[in-house]
Amino acid sequence: MRTIAPMIIVLSMAVSLYAQREPIRIACVGNSITQGYGQTNIRSYPNQLDTLLGQSYEVRNFGVGGTTMLRKGDLPYWNQPDFVEAKRFRPHIVIILLGTNDSKPQNWQYKDDFFTDYCDMVREFRALDTKPQIFVGFPPPVFRDDYGIRNSVIRDEIIPLIDSVRVTLKTFVIDFYSRMQGMGDLFPDGIHPNAEGYRQMALIAADAILHRPPGVIEYFSADNPVLEEGQTTWLRWKTSRGSLVTLNGLPVAETDSLAVSVTENAVFRLIARGPEYTDSAEVVVRFLPSGTIKFFTADPPMLEIGAGETSVLRWATSVNSQAFLNGEPVRASDSLVVRPNKTTTFRLVATGVISDTAEVTVRLLEAGEINRALIAAGYQASTTAYGSDLRRAFDGLEETYWESERSGTQWLMVDLGREIFVERVVIRWGEVYGKLFHVQCMDASGGQSYFASSVASQGGRDDIVRSPKRCRWLRLLIIQSNNPQAGYRVREMEVYGTSKGISAVSERSEVFPESLVLHPAFPNPFNDGTSIAYWLPRAGRVRLALYDVAGRLVLTVLHGEQEAGWHRSQLNLGKLPSGVYYCRLETPGESRVQKLVLLK
Repeated sequence: MRTIAPMIIVLSMAVSLYAQREPIRIACVGNSITQGYGQTNIRSYPNQLDTLLGQSYEVRNFGVGGTTMLRKGDLPYWNQPDFVEAKRFRPHIVIILLGTNDSKPQNWQYKDDFFTDYCDMVREFRALDTKPQIFVGFPPPVFRDDYGIRNSVIRDEIIPLIDSVRVTLKTFVIDFYSRMQGMGDLFPDGIHPNAEGYRQMALIAADAILHRPPGVIEYFSADNPVLEEGQTTWLRWKTSRGSLVTLNGLPVAETDSLAVSVTENAVFRLIARGPEYTDSAEVVVRFLPSGTIKFFTADPPMLEIGAGETSVLRWATSVNSQAFLNGEPVRASDSLVVRPNKTTTFRLVATGVISDTAEVTVRLLEAGEINRALIAAGYQASTTAYGSDLRRAFDGLEETYWESERSGTQWLMVDLGREIFVERVVIRWGEVYGKLFHVQCMDASGGQSYFASSVASQGGRDDIVRSPKRCRWLRLLIIQSNNPQAGYRVREMEVYGTSKGISAVSERSEVFPESLVLHPAFPNPFNDGTSIAYWLPRAGRVRLALYDVAGRLVLTVLHGEQEAGWHRSQLNLGKLPSGVYYCRLETPGESRVQKLVLLK
């Protein structure tokens, strides 16, 4: 039983030292007015808003032309991959600007559903772990009715309904309609702004975001939410101007930071009050006393009999702990390569203020008993449907499944962690399966080969046995579906083979590079998406971006803080035209560039 001394919290105010550790992410959801119809993406209002707000914010454009808020509309935003991506972006702020296309007669016949559908979208975004603040947008005026879009419906029916959403769900509002009256010269077709019109929209949105009413928490976080003995973390917060702010009941400044040390788990509650709004947020800081085992793993936990394979034991214990492995003293945090000749259990004990114990077992099995996909080093997919999980295709459970966002060409990839002579692949499909698919192998040097192909699968269970193929990465490329209207479902994918005859050099390496590493993308060339792995020698700020051959920024894949170690990013580029692109990975003081070829 664990016992801990009474909690001691040390607070030290650090005036004017506030600094965000990550940008405030803003997702702009909408139709072609958000997407930037008639202009290059850089002229769209979200991109201009990103420039106006500066480095403290990251604004991402999730607009899709022609979309509606109505689920029964002719092109519901609900069904677009961008809706999924907007939620994956984990925004702190969401701007919803939909309703213009809903005014078309074929869509507005379902007007009784508009309020409910709008409320549902607000609630779906609010359910994200970031608890984003929602701004509902009154659409800009329509200066010339066309394409069935009617200004009278927007003004007299849609905007009042959006305002009812604002009142009911207590969202914020951006009134593009009133603020853009008299700007008809900035709307060449009467519906879509020109570049100056989009700039005006960006100015209106920036004003709404930067001048939120008193009583709004814009940001509250802990630099490190887990502390050990003698460690300190910084709490950082920002609230709207004019707010009355308390932290655990004590008055604090609107925007500030605080150094915190704890001796047991602690909850910090920030409250901001204003005449109309009261907002609250909590940060939990966990404490790990000495004697705590943070983790103890064996990678992989299964080895092939007679193959000479090794497993790496890794462990970490809290500060000031003493550690013992199978009774022998070891470093408090370390790793050890083991090559047992029989199934073996390893026992780690940590002592300190408390005592903790953990065990791992490394099993020795025949090659045919080891599902290599179950113990793989990593997994990637072209897309994953919202609410699904890629790992479900490799969890050993047939009742779970991975689902892609859509049909067409999709893929799953397994990093086996070391080279294997693959001899058998088993695919257990769900209701939607691949009629036409390929199983591809890539060895450690990048050489690619086909393991198997199927042109008429009947779903269910495909059990494929072939002559051995040397393979480090194995990819299931699915091309044609039995149901083009739905995403593929893979209940389980299993990979079997032997490492006998494979050099030990290809096994998981414990030699970590001292500089930035950008691995070759796989696949490359590609027709929809590709995956890129990279190594960060130290924690810090990372930017991964895509440029065209002229050096123009096409897409920012990621921009933020990351821990040291191996990472992998999925690039979904199906909306881009075919051509040559350059992927640039940047950290403070280092950068790497790789050429990518998109073929459709």
